[in-house]
Amino acid sequence: MLGIKTFRNSFNQLLANKADYFFLFYHFLMFTGRIRQINISDNTNLVIYLIVTILYSLFMKKLRINIQALYILFIFFIISLPSLILFEYSFVTYIGLIIRLLIAYIIINYFKTKLIFYFENLMFLLAYISIPLYIVQIFYPQFYHIFTPFTKVILPAVYAESSSSNEFQYLLVFGVNGWATLRNSGMFSEPSVYASMLAWAMIINLSINKYKDNKRLAVFFITSITLFSLGMIIYLIPISLIYIINNIGKKYLIYLLRTAFIIAVSFLFLMKTTLFMENYEMMSKKIQIEKTNREMVEKGSLSQHELSRVTGAIKNLEYFSKWPFGYGFFRSETDYFKYLGTSPNGLAVQLVNWGIAFIIILSISAYRFSRILQFYSQKRSVITLILVMITFILPISGTSLTNDPLYLSILLWPIIIYRSFKYLESKTLHLYYC
Repeated sequence: MLGIKTFRNSFNQLLANKADYFFLFYHFLMFTGRIRQINISDNTNLVIYLIVTILYSLFMKKLRINIQALYILFIFFIISLPSLILFEYSFVTYIGLIIRLLIAYIIINYFKTKLIFYFENLMFLLAYISIPLYIVQIFYPQFYHIFTPFTKVILPAVYAESSSSNEFQYLLVFGVNGWATLRNSGMFSEPSVYASMLAWAMIINLSINKYKDNKRLAVFFITSITLFSLGMIIYLIPISLIYIINNIGKKYLIYLLRTAFIIAVSFLFLMKTTLFMENYEMMSKKIQIEKTNREMVEKGSLSQHELSRVTGAIKNLEYFSKWPFGYGFFRSETDYFKYLGTSPNGLAVQLVNWGIAFIIILSISAYRFSRILQFYSQKRSVITLILVMITFILPISGTSLTNDPLYLSILLWPIIIYRSFKYLESKTLHLYYC
């Protein structure tokens, strides 16, 4: 089986740092939205989430909260001030994001510079596991019925009460998505969220392996195909360009041509299968429905939860152009603001929430993320720098979980940790020139 030795080595890394991986996996579970903590209000659950995060960090003697946290909260207050003054929304919602920011800050300071290594390794283990489990999902879905009692206990009401509730199954490390039974959702709420996490893991993997192909990358790529996600196809474009640009040469050109030929032949074979045809039709319908979706939005006849990713992004860009300083958490179910912030496109939602300030923060974060990865790849290239920035930004559009602490930790990690890498970089250069 592909990379079984690599999987063992990866799993041994987990065993050597069980406590840290358990902490990260806990946040992965919370990020999926597929875990029912306690059957109480979301606000109370969020407070419990904060308490658990603090207590675990204290137990591991890794709780570090310093002046940086106050800076982050102060900047957030300044950013949200225009929307707080001009638009009415619940103060409880505002406090909720402050709590989420605190959890994200604790995650960053718990792992510090090692976060991307833990993230990439955990994503590899989950991707590796998901491939055989996805094959079972396709050829023998009845197997997962043995997990139905556990699924009913753990899944939130939004899944349990849906028309496809009987098809949902959840094993913590993997789940069958009742809304996408022919696609690989991994442990995440949907394939689009999985695609975002895979894209980040792939770009980290490429950088720490100096842009060379490796078995972990092959597993990520195979997994990405099983998602049948339009977003994943888009993310693979800059990732592939990064790989090709950094491996230009006769040897790799032949390798690339051979790989491209194998993929092309594989697709010709897959195109004749029921699995491929049904997923192809699903993706085609998503593209075709955008025009109808847009027309219905203009008439105001489309319900908020039916708003598509592209049309939602376009509509929210219109809101942004009218008021580029952010609407905060202001929402309305009727009239002009009916579709404000309702898009499944996380990038568009964050843009209308926080306006120009979000663009500045995202640009700084993407640049610093790319510079940090260049430190590990030991290769400096403006083109690669830009492509990595694009790869960092694009996956945000694929998830609606942009207020989740794990997402916020990924967004803020490059900004908070950058000074540590600048120090490491200066020490490396000093050793080099001595």
